[in-house]
Amino acid sequence: MDKQHRLNTGAITLLDILGWKGIWQKRLSAAEELNQIINEARSAVAHDAKRDYTKLFENLSIEIISISDTIAIGSTGNPLKTLQAHAFIANSIIITCISKSLFIRGATSYGDFLINDNIMIGPAVDEVAAWYDKANWIGIFQTPSALYQLDLSEYEYPQLLIEYEVFIKEYGKFKTHCNNWARWFVEAKKRSEKDLLKEFINSGPILPDVAMKYANTLDFFRIACN
Repeated sequence: MDKQHRLNTGAITLLDILGWKGIWQKRLSAAEELNQIINEARSAVAHDAKRDYTKLFENLSIEIISISDTIAIGSTGNPLKTLQAHAFIANSIIITCISKSLFIRGATSYGDFLINDNIMIGPAVDEVAAWYDKANWIGIFQTPSALYQLDLSEYEYPQLLIEYEVFIKEYGKFKTHCNNWARWFVEAKKRSEKDLLKEFINSGPILPDVAMKYANTLDFFRIACN
């Protein structure tokens, strides 16, 4: 493998917008909204992160791209820096999406990867691709390659993550580190559980599969906010 195409080591996050097909069919502005969400995430890294998380983003190169309804985040570096940076970015994205009645699930892995335009390869990509759409909720969690890198006590910004048992379809519960977007939703955005419920109602008919995702999300929200 030549130097230009050598695999990097760092974090990869994949985020999936739930029910995208139904959304874009009903809202022709959905693609534009998704593009706006990505631009806001890049802005958060450039401005909010520099203000509140200066050390975290120093000398860290981050790529944020979209492939249809999937948002991919990649960064090269050690686990402490990259995993915290991804938690910050993904929290920003999930909060922005909730405000638009768009809901996200996803996962973060750590390992070797390469991003070339919209093409991603490497073991870290293979792992996160196998996990990111399996959780039956709204939220983001670490896959084993990311989870086993650090204890929560080792993070400089522990408020970004929380230990939680995520329900993985077909496999049961998986105890891991999850993005604590609920804390950000309440403390930084000054919103409540009632606001979250309103977004659920505004999203359209709540069918059984969707209802289970919402119920699992509310369980997480209540534990994370206590």
